[in-house]
Amino acid sequence: MGYNICGFISNQSFNLIQPKLESVLGVHFEKEEIVTLSEALSEKFGDLFLDVYDKKGVTMLFCDNILIPDEPKFSSLTQSGSSLVEFMLNDTSNVYAFRFYKNGQITDQEFYTFEPSFICHGKNLLNLSEKDDIVERGISHIIHPLIGARFEDLKTSDKALRVHFSLNR
Repeated sequence: MGYNICGFISNQSFNLIQPKLESVLGVHFEKEEIVTLSEALSEKFGDLFLDVYDKKGVTMLFCDNILIPDEPKFSSLTQSGSSLVEFMLNDTSNVYAFRFYKNGQITDQEFYTFEPSFICHGKNLLNLSEKDDIVERGISHIIHPLIGARFEDLKTSDKALRVHFSLNR
């Protein structure tokens, strides 16, 4: 399955980060509804909602790339020993980016491309190669230690929370 998804993975539950998240994203949360993980993983383009999959106190948030800026801004969600990995993953253009945050600081960035050949810009903390499915292996490398499951083993029928919002800009 090809993915074109953006968002982040945090080792904190959504309830803990939700109060700061509206300010960080520049949005106002308005209403919520339940969707499936399959729906949450669908590409978002111009949608005024984000999807949250919360499992074992770990948050996977999926959103339109309009909410993911060029400049890092999620450090305030990682105070007191927490961590977060921001991602922009595009199977269509074969471009994949990860930013790593811990203790209120950005700690690393990795950017993978396949044009003209596989190149990793960064330390390759995720140990990815051109033979890997970057989305599945990259996200699995992040979530497996946290929830004991690989990305491809998650049940797409699991429930996720869709949060509708308005922009504060």
